[in-house]
Amino acid sequence: MGVVLAALSLSLALAGALHAAPGGAAPSAGMAPKAEKVDVAIAPYEIVYDIQLKDVSDRSGILMASGELISKLEGGACEGWTSTSRMKVRFVIQRQGARETESRVSSWESDDGNQYHSVIERYLNDVLMETIRTSASRPRAGVPFVLRMMEPEKRTFTLPPRTLFPTAALKRLLRAARAGKGSLSLLVYEGDKEAAPQHVVAIIGKRQPPRPTAASAGGTEARAGGDKGGKALAALRQKPYWPVALAYYGTEGADGGGRPTAKNDKASEREAEERRFGLPEYEVHFRLYDNGVAGNALLVYPDYVLKAEAKSLRMLPAPACE
Repeated sequence: MGVVLAALSLSLALAGALHAAPGGAAPSAGMAPKAEKVDVAIAPYEIVYDIQLKDVSDRSGILMASGELISKLEGGACEGWTSTSRMKVRFVIQRQGARETESRVSSWESDDGNQYHSVIERYLNDVLMETIRTSASRPRAGVPFVLRMMEPEKRTFTLPPRTLFPTAALKRLLRAARAGKGSLSLLVYEGDKEAAPQHVVAIIGKRQPPRPTAASAGGTEARAGGDKGGKALAALRQKPYWPVALAYYGTEGADGGGRPTAKNDKASEREAEERRFGLPEYEVHFRLYDNGVAGNALLVYPDYVLKAEAKSLRMLPAPACE
């Protein structure tokens, strides 16, 4: 979906987009309330990732996987946040041949997190297989959301008060990181048809200093040459970041979330979720920069691992409030 990820960054964008991939679990995006008193500002951007297969188990039958993710976040505090993403991955599977999965996601979220509208389209071999259109709102913070699904069928649901959507999720994660929290348990909803938020445990590493310059790193920004996308990536990697791992669990018993753990007890937070829900359905590992952009990432599913390498970045202007 679009992590990202509306803004939840690459993690959420990738997670939703891979819903249709072989062996993939249905993902979600968004996270939960009770904010630390830490100011956080996120930046509008457009980023392109190259997707490649990194590891695979024999039982998966996957011989090859490659593709691209384009994720865009626009808007600001006054007009709300618009997120779009398009992810296309071609899998070659033993005894099945090639199959191409594609996910297109567009969403809008109010800056206060009380309104959210999304459209998800999933394709298989360029044929539209599914459209999910949802809209969630509530009159004020602290009360449940009313979630209305328009497609694939008309239904109405209730989401718990602690549910977060993608942009609010990104803010929550950044606040926790800047406050020095080591882990965070969250409820995330990004527009999928399960109509229930997904439990996510975030493990946040210590703040890291900027990486070496593009010239010495020899990484993506060096290979990108002098184009603006490459320069923006080089500038991004001169910012501090936090290593983050997100573990996605099921939706059963979704009754809360957004509880920062005391004493940075990373292991106990994750172990509690595993006792409650079993092993995570999938994990996302990435570098979260202090402007809300995600760097290179790994998507870890039970039978395969995909890597996403940022190859182009464009920072967008933030609209002024009128």
